[in-house]
Amino acid sequence: MPTIDIPSDIFERIRRRAEVLGTSVESLVVPALENVARDPEADGLEAKPICEPSTVAWRAQFDQLLDQIRSRAEGYHYPPGFKVDVSRESMYEDCGQ
Repeated sequence: MPTIDIPSDIFERIRRRAEVLGTSVESLVVPALENVARDPEADGLEAKPICEPSTVAWRAQFDQLLDQIRSRAEGYHYPPGFKVDVSRESMYEDCGQ
């Protein structure tokens, strides 16, 4: 049977959880490994790398969101000159602060 190396502190936490649940470490870990090993194509999911978006990509998405918000504001939802106040003070103004 193949083996994997995991840090001792993680194994100890898993061992303690298994003990509390009255099961073995293997019985606790195998379903989690099955979940990780699922074939994304069989589930109808697109395989994507796990990574954080780059700053440039994040900024492009953020700018796109701001453009959508601005386009809504130019129409019928907000009176002319309306500005959203998302300051901490505005969120807690009724809390006596």
